[in-house]
Amino acid sequence: MFTTRPENAATNLKVSETIEAAPARMRTPEGDVLEAVAIFTGRRVTVVLTTEAARRLAFEIADALEVHTREKPVKRDTATNDHFAGLADR
Repeated sequence: MFTTRPENAATNLKVSETIEAAPARMRTPEGDVLEAVAIFTGRRVTVVLTTEAARRLAFEIADALEVHTREKPVKRDTATNDHFAGLADR
């Protein structure tokens, strides 16, 4: 599992509060216009995704959230050693 550096916490929390998505159109060099999704941080466009890429990302986000709901943290104190870690939540 990806873990951030503690010194990035303030920035990560700030970005988390301002990130948004909105419908968009992507123009290609050939003049085609594709349906897309724009991702904003604050008022700034971070990335514009095709609808296919946006759906894939949405599913990946949903899967990542599901992992957090399935994980049950092990409760430990200084007296619990590795041998008994599996019993700590009982």
